[in-house]
Amino acid sequence: MNDILTSKINFKIIWTQFNRYWRLILFFAICWFFINLFIILMCYLITKDKSISPYSTYNFIRDDNTNEFIKNGGDYYSGIGSYFPTIYYICGLILFSMCSISFIMITILFDIREGYISQIMTTTIKRNDILFSKIFFCWSALFVSYLPGYLINIILCSFASDANIYLGRIFLIGLSFFIFILALSSLFIFIILIFNDFIFISLSVCGVIVVYLLVVNILQMMITNKEIFNKIGMMLITPNPLEFRHINFSLPANSDLSQYKIEVYDTINNESLKQEWITLPINMTFAVFISYSSIIYFKKMDLRI
Repeated sequence: MNDILTSKINFKIIWTQFNRYWRLILFFAICWFFINLFIILMCYLITKDKSISPYSTYNFIRDDNTNEFIKNGGDYYSGIGSYFPTIYYICGLILFSMCSISFIMITILFDIREGYISQIMTTTIKRNDILFSKIFFCWSALFVSYLPGYLINIILCSFASDANIYLGRIFLIGLSFFIFILALSSLFIFIILIFNDFIFISLSVCGVIVVYLLVVNILQMMITNKEIFNKIGMMLITPNPLEFRHINFSLPANSDLSQYKIEVYDTINNESLKQEWITLPINMTFAVFISYSSIIYFKKMDLRI
């Protein structure tokens, strides 16, 4: 057990993997970059006030009998933050699930089945160090693929009219999603190692997990009552700090308004922000725990050297 906990990264293995698969990493990085670029730029074109938070404009008229202001129509404007669930929980989940499974298959499973890992084991490199290095490569490849889109997201959102209020939450939702992807990829590694002789089964199990999360995320975005989905979907393990709630707005009698059109910003759900700081270390701990579980299982595997 001690030798597993003291597993070391072999940078020669990692460098070899990067040399072999840098084109695939570049492909995913470009895809993620343009997904973020396209959606955020479209948001700037759609949103009137170029804000991260959504808001409503209400028109009021004064009732001559009661001297109170009565709401007389208005418009709702989606802020940039309203589109982040689409970016991360839909597009990001699909892309990085594909990215994770691709790297795991070509760097771990295929290397086991083709005997490449067995060749490495004839050297002085320990078995646990081999898998630990390959897990670290998968994480590194995900990081390199993720970083360009994440940075362009933050850069573009920094120009929003309320960036001074919400930019920290933009940073947080991106960080939270990346750690979730690390945890998910670690789970995929464990599943694929368990069913290493049955590729179809391992891919099916991983696919069912992704489809389940995707369906729940889509339903959560479509349905008004989101409480049940907060308990069974990604929102439970990666709460959205950019989830906004509407204000029930009313004007008191004898209000002195110079204009009969005002802007009312929606309040943000601060409970999600508190949950985010709890789930971040939990997801990271899970990623580390399941990775070491994979190393323990890998050490007992019959590689038919």
